[in-house]
Amino acid sequence: MDVEQKLIQEIRSHGNVQVICRLCDDIENLNEVVAVPITDGSHHTFSSTFLSMAISCDNLEAVEVLLQKGVDPNYIDSRLMNEGPLLHQLSIFTGKTAEDAKKALQITKLMLDHGADPNQIIPGEGKTVYQYAQLKASLAYDPSSDYDYRYDGVFLELLEARIHGTLNLIDMEDLLSSFDD
Repeated sequence: MDVEQKLIQEIRSHGNVQVICRLCDDIENLNEVVAVPITDGSHHTFSSTFLSMAISCDNLEAVEVLLQKGVDPNYIDSRLMNEGPLLHQLSIFTGKTAEDAKKALQITKLMLDHGADPNQIIPGEGKTVYQYAQLKASLAYDPSSDYDYRYDGVFLELLEARIHGTLNLIDMEDLLSSFDD
């Protein structure tokens, strides 16, 4: 197994942070698009970046390591449907638990702390991540997806704090407490 596949495996399994760190050191371009095996036993793959993979797995520790190792939180590749990590984070959260919502928002905050740009224009769309977040947060409230609704509002609040330069003033514990029922 090559080093890229080992890193994917460690990210998926929420493996040891030190192992993830060492594997990152052995990869020349951590922003590269890699083939990720589908876990259904087939030989099929899908394309992803290491950061998008860590986001999809809700692996906060792996996201942190990748960002510390210099992964670009604004990286967009046309092979990934022009979806950068921040838009990916907004679009993948649906119908999870309160704890999942909290972890996803911590990942969002971490990406914003490392320079993710809410005003990044999505190629071919003409809209920014912030505009997509505004649209998603404005959709009608659905009680069956209460975590989605609250998540979208807090996600938007984090983006607005980044835009206005007040991200450092955000009290994450207070924001996340809205998920404590």
